[in-house]
Amino acid sequence: MEFYCDDSVKTGIDIAYNSRYKNDVTFPHYHNTYELYYLMKGSACYFIDDTIFDITAGDIVLIPPKTIHKTTYLETDAERLLITFDKNFIGLEGNDPIFDCFKKQYHYKNVMLREIFTSIEHADAKDSEKQKRLIQYALMYILMKLNVGHFEKESTDDIPLADRPFLAAVEYINNNFAENITLEEISEKFHVSKSHFSRKFKEVTGIGFNEYILLVRIKYSELLLMETDLSITEISGKCGFNSSCYFTSVFKKYKGMTPFKFRKT
Repeated sequence: MEFYCDDSVKTGIDIAYNSRYKNDVTFPHYHNTYELYYLMKGSACYFIDDTIFDITAGDIVLIPPKTIHKTTYLETDAERLLITFDKNFIGLEGNDPIFDCFKKQYHYKNVMLREIFTSIEHADAKDSEKQKRLIQYALMYILMKLNVGHFEKESTDDIPLADRPFLAAVEYINNNFAENITLEEISEKFHVSKSHFSRKFKEVTGIGFNEYILLVRIKYSELLLMETDLSITEISGKCGFNSSCYFTSVFKKYKGMTPFKFRKT
C-alpha cells in the first residue's frame, strides 16, 4: 500500500531543499510534527485533508500534525524548501497562539519572505547553538507574519468541478471511518459507477479507496494509543477494524511495531 507516516524527525527539525520535476508525486502521508512547505520555483498541485490547492512560486503550505497530504509537481523544473519540526524545537507549547496559523488555513499565496527562507536554507541546526537559534527565530518570525493574515488565501471555488465529489468523499471518509464504508455504498452515495469512482478517487488523492480508509484509521488509532487508556480491542473497534488481531496486523505492517509497543514507546 502506498502510504506512510513519517516519524523521521529525531532532532527536533529537518530541513530539506531540493529540485523536483514534472509529474513527481509524493505518496499520501502524514507526520507527527508540523510541516512548513515553501515553493521557491515552479508550480505544483497540493492535496491536503479534503482540499486541493494549486501552488505557485512564493506560496507557503502549512501542514498540521496528523494531516494527510501529497504533492504533484506540474513543471519540469521546480524547487522547494521543506521544514519539518517538532513543536518543542522553538521552545513553545503546542497551544501557543503562534501555531494558530496552522489552524486557520493551509495555503498562503504570494508570501514575500524569500530572504528569511533562504537564511534557513543555508543554516544547519546541527552546526552550532548559534545556527540553531537563527532557525528558531526565523521560524517564529515566519509564523508570526502568517498569523497577521496579510497574505492571500486561495479560494476553494478554484477546485475543478469534476474533482469536488471525490473531495467530498474524502471528507465523508474522514468523518465516518469507524463505519463499514464500502466502495458500492460510497459510489452510489456520490452518484458514480464503482469503476469510475475507484479510478478518479486515486487520481485525485494519489491513493486507492481502501488504502485511504486504512490510512485514516491508523492515524486515528495512533491518537487513541497516545492519549487514552483504552484497550487495544476498544481502539480497534473505534477505528473501524473488524478485530483486534486484524488491527494489530495492519498497524505492525505500516508502523513497524505492534500497537502495544507503540504505546509503550
